[in-house]
Amino acid sequence: MRNPSMVISQFKAAELTQTIYLDKYRPRVAAAPQTSIAVALDHINELYQLASYFHSDKCIDNCSVAFTTVGDAVYALTESPLLARIDIDTLDYLEKVDIRDHLKLSLHTYSAHCHSDAEGNLYNIGKAPSGHSLENTELLGMVAVTDSWAPSYYHSFGITENYIILFESPERINMKKIIFRYV
Repeated sequence: MRNPSMVISQFKAAELTQTIYLDKYRPRVAAAPQTSIAVALDHINELYQLASYFHSDKCIDNCSVAFTTVGDAVYALTESPLLARIDIDTLDYLEKVDIRDHLKLSLHTYSAHCHSDAEGNLYNIGKAPSGHSLENTELLGMVAVTDSWAPSYYHSFGITENYIILFESPERINMKKIIFRYV
């Protein structure tokens, strides 16, 4: 198994190229119908079906985490692939932007905040699979995770003129528990 790495990317301010992407997972019954695991998964499937009634593409999510300027546009961000473009003078909602239309990379582990430097370049951190392809992106460096079976959650990071500072959170994702939960 390949050891995941944190990828530090530089994004140009003239391009809309950064946010969090959350996949929708739907559990599948992998055990015999008479087992308690299958019953539990059936109930989870019922909850997912119920939740699907409340999902709407018209929803712009709760874009309340941060704001960023990209070119002449200002966007409100959250931990989802949907951004809200806003009018800076009136604070009116202008349009929903789905970042998945602009990227060819899974963004499960990107931080909730991007940062910019004095030149207007946007920075963010995240995990990228090998062979990633983001247009107008420059890889600045890679940092190996401390424990590949329990990677840390990165909500944000710090940036100075000379350094990018990663705070390894004690909040962990237990990969073994996720993978082997119903085995």
